[in-house]
Amino acid sequence: MKWIVLGLVVLFTFGCAAVPLAPEQKERVYQADYDRTWFAVLDVLNERVIPLTIVQKDSGLIITDVVEARTGMIDRFKLNISVRQQSNATKVRIDGRFEYFNRSGSFDLGRWEVQESTGKLESELFRSIEKKLVATLVKE
Repeated sequence: MKWIVLGLVVLFTFGCAAVPLAPEQKERVYQADYDRTWFAVLDVLNERVIPLTIVQKDSGLIITDVVEARTGMIDRFKLNISVRQQSNATKVRIDGRFEYFNRSGSFDLGRWEVQESTGKLESELFRSIEKKLVATLVKE
């Protein structure tokens, strides 16, 4: 009987634990010069129709406008992207603010609440930037 109780305690304690998400990757280094990387980032954002509010090539700063995406819930995000020259490469960092609209209040009122990034959007953008850089290399 003790073993059954112990087994149930262990099962309920560890069996319901959430699987931790993979840590999000916020930056990537590309073996490409600054100008090619800068324009690849802008091309990727343009292809995804992500509106930009600040574009400062000299400082390497790109800030997007708020983008709403309907994914079952109402979600929105805003990205701060920095592009930095390193010795023989360029580092791109993506910091995002992700929010969802929580309607848990009465009278269908709600508020925007910050949610953790899954890293999916950032990973997709990094892959698209890399593909764009490879494509421009092939053209040269």
